[in-house]
Amino acid sequence: MNIKDLINIGSIQKTHGTQGEVQVFFDFDMPDELEDIRALFILITPNKVPFMIEEFSFISSNQAYIKFEDINSNEEARQFVGNTLLIPKEMLPNPDGDFYSQEIIGYEVSDKNKGLIGNIKEILKYPSQEILQIMYNEKEILIPISEALITEINHNKKIVYVNTPDGLIDIYL
Repeated sequence: MNIKDLINIGSIQKTHGTQGEVQVFFDFDMPDELEDIRALFILITPNKVPFMIEEFSFISSNQAYIKFEDINSNEEARQFVGNTLLIPKEMLPNPDGDFYSQEIIGYEVSDKNKGLIGNIKEILKYPSQEILQIMYNEKEILIPISEALITEINHNKKIVYVNTPDGLIDIYL
């Protein structure tokens, strides 16, 4: 499986207990949809290694305890702390919109009036809004993720098309 077929859904934060459980943080639009998943990939650079899930329990809306098969002690689990969790895109439930925010990181952004304005560096998550962080000539441009602003996402070309209000991009440039 190619890394481009996998999507980053979070990371292992720390060990939990003495039987090899880990606490994970989901940086993912709908983590509750993963409750019935039976396996995840752990990115052990440069490899992506599949691990079967023995137990899974949420402790908050974006954190869970996971016990992977064949990891049976705190010492064994400790080696995975800080590693990224991945899942094949085809195993994800359909997103509410057209995309998962994680999958567009790295895409170019093209504004209707300004043309190409840079690449998406990160998705900033705030309680009321997610924001595209775009880098253009070492300058940061922030655009809210909104159906009103994002007009199209071309996954083949890896371009997000936006129609921003007059002056929004000029504030950053």
